[in-house]
Amino acid sequence: MTVEELDDIYTALWMRRNFIETGNPALSANDAIASKQHKIIRDLEPTQKKTIARIEGLMEKFLAAKQRFESGEYRLRDGSGATG
Repeated sequence: MTVEELDDIYTALWMRRNFIETGNPALSANDAIASKQHKIIRDLEPTQKKTIARIEGLMEKFLAAKQRFESGEYRLRDGSGATG
């Protein structure tokens, strides 16, 4: 997997989480609060809250993987980085 592919997956997860929270893929619930758009925050069901938690866990894993690749700890399929 390349760094670009990791970025693409991270962005897709980020947008999915935001869409569940607010209906807008570019605006998270925290962003909505900060911009005084409280009304767009959705009242989530327990299954949706679990989905968000799972997505955020995946986002953390992808971000950590990207950081390891960028630090040179691992070699990517495209040949960048160092062997780990």
